[in-house]
This record gives sequence, C-alpha cells and structure tokens, in this order.
Amino acid sequence: MLTKSMALEFGELTTPPTRVNCVCPGTVATRIMEDAKVEPDFMQLMATRSETRTLLKHRAMEPPDIANGVLFLSSPLAEMITGTALAIDQGLLVT
Repeated sequence: MLTKSMALEFGELTTPPTRVNCVCPGTVATRIMEDAKVEPDFMQLMATRSETRTLLKHRAMEPPDIANGVLFLSSPLAEMITGTALAIDQGLLVT
C-alpha cells in the first residue's frame, strides 16, 4: 500500500509525474550467504529450494536477476508503470 500511496501522491504533485514502484525479491543466492556458512553447501540448498518450491525451477536466483527487474522498471520501457510491486521470486507467491 505504501507504493500505491506514494505513486498517487507523487503522481499528482510533480510535473512530469514521478513514477513509484517497488521490487519484492525472493531468496537470492549470494556469495555473502554462501560465506556465512548457514548450511554446509548453501548453493546446493538454494538449487534444491528452487526445484521444490517455485515454478521456475532451472536454477537458484542470483543478484543479476533482481537487477534486471530494477533496470526494466527504471527504463523507458516501463514509462507507463507506476504504483506496482514487481515480485521477482521465481513464481514463489503463485504456488
């Protein structure tokens, strides 16, 4: 709701209207998580989680996957998108 409220507020107050969107990332396999040794083989755990809990099962998510969503929302291709929460979670919320 914060994203929608801010989109409404800033869309009306600024010229040109300011777009407000948010990105809702799922679990991302990062080197920091791997180095933290949360699990002995963290990357294997992430791959297994991707295979069992998400719709897009081909690999664990990585930081560039989230960056691509942010890049899209900040590009001219998304100039008509505002007030939206973009879930980048391999379909986890759908299941």
